[in-house]
Amino acid sequence: MAGRDAEYRKLVSGLLHPCLAGKEPYNQAKNRYKSILPYDHCRVVLPATEPGADYINASYVDSYRSPKFFVAAQGPLPGTLVDFWQMIWQEKTSAIVMLTGLVEQNKTKCEQYWPEQKQEYGDFTVTLNNTWTSTGLVTRTFSLRKAGCPLPRLVEQFHYLLWPDHGVPRDPARLLRLVETVNERASSSPVIVHCSAGVGRTGTFIALDLLLKMARAEGSVDVFRCVQRLREQRVSMVQTKEQYAFLYEVLLEGLLCGNTGVPTENALSHVHHLRELDTRTQSTRYAQEFEALEQLSEFFQLSPCREAEKPSNQAKNRSPEILPADCRRPILMSSLDPEGSPGYINAVFVDTHAEEERVIVTQLPLQETLVDFWALLWDYSCTLLVLLNQIQELDQTYLEFWPTQGESTYGSFHVQLISEEPGAGFITRRLTLINRKQPKASVLEIQFWQLTDWPMDQQLPQRPATILSLLGELERAQRQSQDNHILVTCWDGASRCGLFCATSFLCEQIRSEGLMDASQAVRRLKRQRPQLIRDAVSDVAHAETAGPARTRASSGGPKIAQHPDPTSLESRVQQLVPASCGREGGRGSLYQTSQTTRREKK
Repeated sequence: MAGRDAEYRKLVSGLLHPCLAGKEPYNQAKNRYKSILPYDHCRVVLPATEPGADYINASYVDSYRSPKFFVAAQGPLPGTLVDFWQMIWQEKTSAIVMLTGLVEQNKTKCEQYWPEQKQEYGDFTVTLNNTWTSTGLVTRTFSLRKAGCPLPRLVEQFHYLLWPDHGVPRDPARLLRLVETVNERASSSPVIVHCSAGVGRTGTFIALDLLLKMARAEGSVDVFRCVQRLREQRVSMVQTKEQYAFLYEVLLEGLLCGNTGVPTENALSHVHHLRELDTRTQSTRYAQEFEALEQLSEFFQLSPCREAEKPSNQAKNRSPEILPADCRRPILMSSLDPEGSPGYINAVFVDTHAEEERVIVTQLPLQETLVDFWALLWDYSCTLLVLLNQIQELDQTYLEFWPTQGESTYGSFHVQLISEEPGAGFITRRLTLINRKQPKASVLEIQFWQLTDWPMDQQLPQRPATILSLLGELERAQRQSQDNHILVTCWDGASRCGLFCATSFLCEQIRSEGLMDASQAVRRLKRQRPQLIRDAVSDVAHAETAGPARTRASSGGPKIAQHPDPTSLESRVQQLVPASCGREGGRGSLYQTSQTTRREKK
């Protein structure tokens, strides 16, 4: 990180070229932010009917070997909606990328410039033809007609919802896919990209597109020179050092893993393809894909685990190799440490496909952490609990942490078994949980599933259909539990939890996107706990075969370096570029037909 910070500080900043048009008194109301103005030499000039009518806060920006590939713009204001559609018409734009919410942190970031059905904006009539929503992305298609012109034009808007202001997305895979989609859909006319100011998120998106194309064409990338060049065309492009560092991280993921998503109709053939032996390397493509994931996981290990490593907490960890990062772990408010500070438990938040931090993954409790376990359920309203082991198969340090009949007390927590129903492959129980220190608090009702057909001596469940059936029960219960958390536990808080969560991710992805991407599922999990999914073949294979099975139904691992050198990310990216460009298939091949090539042919 130190190397990237130093690079970022060397970038030129502030206004580098004249911005006379943006400073004109009659144009100042058209600027969302006083310090973000387009340079005169590359601003978009509208047809002039009166002084100031030719002005919009937008700039032409180059991509790799493609002059004016993008227009970087601020989010429209109430008084610039007509200008915005005038620009779209003038530039013959067919694709808009929107990287901001309309309102963020109670502040208006962008005026809604499109209709819910049909609306006139000056001489332009805009009709919303279709809206398609997937996780984190809304795609809208519009018909744009100008008065006096007989033929309308089609415009597609990609509204990406997962990018916080001044921050970075949590999941680079979705952003990489968006960059690829935009290049596939874009015509020879400029792509309009905007956030709120049109420099931070917008600049990062444009830089990513340029760098991926540079990597493919040249076998090298230069992040510093790229951002410097963008800032010559629009002020403050890639606005924060966090966004600058993110470029390296997303490039690493893109170059290592590439595009690994597969349409569900091709899922089975893709699984067979991954099982084939690559005669050149004498390894399966599963193994190659997982090797890339392992390399990426080294950088996820950089997050410190200071709380887990404290002497007072070390006995609460079943394995010193599986520790929660400080930035990922839940803190306990109902079970305090001896000093009165929030308590520690070896657990991490995990994302589902649709929601951030909806799941909590933890190890089975020790005798000394039984109270902490129930405190975790209480503090985070975990109304859904999944156990992936049979306790009797484990050693004496593993306890049945619930009352097998009647009720039990764990510290201040009172737990009652309401019902128990054996099923095919798992047992379903209902529990109630009360915190006697909070007598006025309502009772927490918990649905508790315990998997029974996954023997400890087997790496995988005996029947994948059991996992899918359990996930179906869990999904039905989720619809009723609103925003409550799901707690998933296994003997070490990693091995079985990872496979279960990855399979759940894929099932959601198939329903939401019609796409299956096991590599993305594992990458997402490993960002939150690197030890989730640690087997190169069987775990990933099971996750991928579970996906196609769900589609039909509904229509010790490798060692990881503890503390890699954080400054090595830049050099690692450079090492990966030439290797990734020559690979067969998806890894590293983010553009099968580059947009640059299509434009040069025109």
